[in-house]
Amino acid sequence: MKVKVKIGANIPNIPSHKSQEIGNVINEGLSNSFRHGNATKVDVSVTSKLGQIYVVVKDDGSGIDGGKPGLGTEWFKAIAGNAWSLSSNDSGPGTTLELRINV
Repeated sequence: MKVKVKIGANIPNIPSHKSQEIGNVINEGLSNSFRHGNATKVDVSVTSKLGQIYVVVKDDGSGIDGGKPGLGTEWFKAIAGNAWSLSSNDSGPGTTLELRINV
Protein backbone atom coordinates (compact mmCIF):
# COMPACT_ATOMS: atom_id res chain seq x y z
CA MET A 1 0.00 0.00 0.00
CA LYS A 2 1.35 3.42 -0.97
CA VAL A 3 0.79 6.13 1.67
CA LYS A 4 1.18 9.86 1.00
CA VAL A 5 1.20 12.17 4.04
CA LYS A 6 0.68 15.93 3.96
CA ILE A 7 1.07 17.91 7.20
CA GLY A 8 0.17 21.58 7.21
CA ALA A 9 2.86 24.10 8.09
CA ASN A 10 0.60 25.89 10.56
CA ILE A 11 0.08 23.04 13.03
CA PRO A 12 0.31 24.50 16.55
CA ASN A 13 2.04 22.89 19.51
CA ILE A 14 -0.26 20.07 20.52
CA PRO A 15 -0.42 18.53 24.00
CA SER A 16 1.14 15.07 24.02
CA HIS A 17 -2.13 13.28 24.80
CA LYS A 18 -3.77 14.96 21.78
CA SER A 19 -0.80 14.05 19.58
CA GLN A 20 -1.21 10.43 20.63
CA GLU A 21 -4.95 10.55 19.86
CA ILE A 22 -4.26 11.99 16.40
CA GLY A 23 -1.67 9.27 15.80
CA ASN A 24 -4.18 6.60 16.88
CA VAL A 25 -6.79 8.01 14.48
CA ILE A 26 -4.35 7.96 11.57
CA ASN A 27 -3.18 4.45 12.45
CA GLU A 28 -6.75 3.14 12.63
CA GLY A 29 -7.66 4.86 9.36
CA LEU A 30 -4.67 3.30 7.60
CA SER A 31 -5.40 -0.08 9.13
CA ASN A 32 -9.02 0.05 7.97
CA SER A 33 -7.99 1.12 4.47
CA PHE A 34 -5.75 -1.93 4.23
CA ARG A 35 -7.82 -4.52 6.12
CA HIS A 36 -11.35 -3.66 5.08
CA GLY A 37 -10.89 -1.71 1.87
CA ASN A 38 -7.97 -3.52 0.26
CA ALA A 39 -6.65 -0.08 -0.72
CA THR A 40 -3.49 0.31 -2.77
CA LYS A 41 -3.16 4.08 -2.21
CA VAL A 42 -3.96 6.25 0.82
CA ASP A 43 -3.61 10.01 1.21
CA VAL A 44 -3.40 11.37 4.77
CA SER A 45 -3.58 15.08 5.55
CA VAL A 46 -3.35 16.91 8.86
CA THR A 47 -4.15 20.61 8.88
CA SER A 48 -5.08 23.26 11.41
CA LYS A 49 -7.75 25.94 11.32
CA LEU A 50 -9.30 28.06 14.06
CA GLY A 51 -7.86 26.00 16.92
CA GLN A 52 -8.90 22.66 15.47
CA ILE A 53 -6.94 19.90 13.81
CA TYR A 54 -8.42 18.37 10.67
CA VAL A 55 -7.42 14.80 9.84
CA VAL A 56 -8.39 13.28 6.50
CA VAL A 57 -7.60 9.70 5.44
CA LYS A 58 -8.69 9.03 1.84
CA ASP A 59 -8.14 5.70 0.10
CA ASP A 60 -8.82 4.00 -3.23
CA GLY A 61 -10.19 0.81 -1.69
CA SER A 62 -13.44 -1.04 -2.14
CA GLY A 63 -15.49 1.52 -0.21
CA ILE A 64 -17.90 1.21 2.66
CA ASP A 65 -19.42 -2.25 2.86
CA GLY A 66 -22.15 -1.49 5.38
CA GLY A 67 -20.54 -3.60 8.10
CA LYS A 68 -21.23 -3.00 11.74
CA PRO A 69 -19.30 -0.28 13.61
CA GLY A 70 -16.11 -1.48 15.27
CA LEU A 71 -13.31 -0.27 17.50
CA GLY A 72 -12.36 2.51 15.09
CA THR A 73 -15.84 4.00 15.33
CA GLU A 74 -15.58 4.12 19.11
CA TRP A 75 -12.14 5.80 18.94
CA PHE A 76 -13.34 8.37 16.41
CA LYS A 77 -16.33 9.24 18.61
CA ALA A 78 -14.16 9.45 21.74
CA ILE A 79 -11.63 11.73 20.07
CA ALA A 80 -13.83 13.91 17.84
CA GLY A 81 -17.33 13.53 19.29
CA ASN A 82 -19.78 14.04 16.44
CA ALA A 83 -17.20 15.96 14.38
CA TRP A 84 -16.20 13.02 12.18
CA SER A 85 -17.53 11.30 9.08
CA LEU A 86 -16.90 8.27 6.93
CA SER A 87 -18.11 8.48 3.34
CA SER A 88 -17.67 6.95 -0.09
CA ASN A 89 -15.50 8.97 -2.46
CA ASP A 90 -17.41 11.07 -4.99
CA SER A 91 -14.76 10.83 -7.70
CA GLY A 92 -14.06 7.12 -7.85
CA PRO A 93 -13.60 4.11 -5.63
CA GLY A 94 -12.67 4.30 -1.98
CA THR A 95 -13.52 5.90 1.31
CA THR A 96 -12.79 9.18 3.06
CA LEU A 97 -12.50 9.49 6.84
CA GLU A 98 -12.61 13.07 8.14
CA LEU A 99 -12.21 14.23 11.75
CA ARG A 100 -12.18 17.66 13.37
CA ILE A 101 -10.36 17.58 16.71
CA ASN A 102 -10.33 20.39 19.27
CA VAL A 103 -6.88 21.17 20.69
